[in-house]
Amino acid sequence: MVLQDTSPPELPDWQLLKQEMKRAGRRAVEMRHRKKEREDHEKIEMTSKRLQGLHAYLVAEERALKAEKLTLICQLLTHAHCNDSNIAEYLSYAPKQM
Repeated sequence: MVLQDTSPPELPDWQLLKQEMKRAGRRAVEMRHRKKEREDHEKIEMTSKRLQGLHAYLVAEERALKAEKLTLICQLLTHAHCNDSNIAEYLSYAPKQM
């Protein structure tokens, strides 16, 4: 039984240099790609954090406005007996909205 040599054939120096240059070019492209991916991911993270903060602010603002609306409605209802036409008009359609 004869063992065959499975090692790759020897390449001339110029071919080895050419292969190494290709590998170096590919490594540079991969590094640029990874760097851009990291930068894009960081931008997305920053945008996400900013939007989460904005969302929290808007939710708090909504709650504050709803509380203010209830306060105004309570004040309006305390004047329901004043026989004001604007208050009477509001009270005629307000229950339909709630």
